[in-house]
Amino acid sequence: MRGIGGLPEASEVSFSWNPEAYTLRGMHLLKHPCQEQKAVFVVQGKIQDVQIDVRAGSETAYKHSSVILEAGNGVLIPPQFAHGFLTLEPNTQLLYIMSSPYYPESEAAINFADPKIGISWVAEPRVISMRDANHPLIL
Repeated sequence: MRGIGGLPEASEVSFSWNPEAYTLRGMHLLKHPCQEQKAVFVVQGKIQDVQIDVRAGSETAYKHSSVILEAGNGVLIPPQFAHGFLTLEPNTQLLYIMSSPYYPESEAAINFADPKIGISWVAEPRVISMRDANHPLIL
């Protein structure tokens, strides 16, 4: 599928259904040389969406941005940015369009509570996978 109006060309599409409010997912990315761009759309519900710049040598390296998104809204995530979200309503659903296939060997993540990043989550996460809870801190 071709990219439209700044959206990535679709190599892979994923759907995320989160039955409980305050479910945290993240902070995920694919390491270099994968150059995955993502478009994330909220289909139902509401989230706090967070992105972290992990580009080597960037002026904004390890800085994050955060935005509240409701159903019908979305965000583009550039390559070399970690991404995660916190659901703010039950039964939140997201649609992901990714420009690169998933390569397990390129998978990387940053801990959602890393003090060096300092994300101010709008609520305390109540549901988080063991995998996401145990991502490494930035050294």
